[in-house]
Amino acid sequence: MAYVPTTGNPASAAEQTPGIFIHDDSHPRASIVHVFGEATFADTAAFESIIVGALRIGRPMIVDLHECSYMDCAAIGVLVRAAKNLGDLLHITIPRHSQGYRMLALTGLVKVLQIHEKIEDALTPKVAKPVATLRLV
Repeated sequence: MAYVPTTGNPASAAEQTPGIFIHDDSHPRASIVHVFGEATFADTAAFESIIVGALRIGRPMIVDLHECSYMDCAAIGVLVRAAKNLGDLLHITIPRHSQGYRMLALTGLVKVLQIHEKIEDALTPKVAKPVATLRLV
């Protein structure tokens, strides 16, 4: 399942890199949602629907942000809602030097979300360390 947005104006397509979201359920131990390009407010509904579709499978979920070049607060909101619904079953893979990681660090979400460098790290069971939980404010 994939979402590829289309725009009516070819000139605007050259200026933007719209988010592309692909759900890969071929992995035997987890559902993986790959994010390519920019995950912005305009793509929030598509991003969330891909995550909800993957959630229905009932396996641990990995959101792979290695190819995500930009992420705004709306995309972060999708990740937070997914974390509230999935708890320990949600893992995020993102390079530590990326803009997205800096956004998660600035908001304090690196302390709450399970963040890994590689997909293999997300699938490796670790000794449970206490993780802060998301709460409603």
